[in-house]
Amino acid sequence: METIAVSYFSAVEYIKKLREADFTEKQAEIVVELIEQQSQIIHDQGNKLSHLENKELASKGDLREVELRLQKEIECVRKDIAIINSSLQKEIVQVKSDLIKWVLGTGTGTIIAIAGLLKFMIHG
Repeated sequence: METIAVSYFSAVEYIKKLREADFTEKQAEIVVELIEQQSQIIHDQGNKLSHLENKELASKGDLREVELRLQKEIECVRKDIAIINSSLQKEIVQVKSDLIKWVLGTGTGTIIAIAGLLKFMIHG
């Protein structure tokens, strides 16, 4: 960063020079006040710039490192999803099997119960 040379501004001396150049007292004071305001603005901007330069910025290498870490993390998540998917598929097959057994068992039991009732009613 370029450094800005700072020199001290003597308002009293500047007013004297302006008065010697036929400025009125009021004109000289206004000019000095404006110069002081602008000096403060320049000083504040310099501080902001200095603050920004002190912040830690990411380099291309830093970004690449983060990208690689994220790719590894994504790959791990994909593997976890595949494992969970496989487990869910197995559970679905088991639930289907259990459901078929339950429907067949209750269906068979219902048919036997109806047949028994019919036999009782017919031979009654």
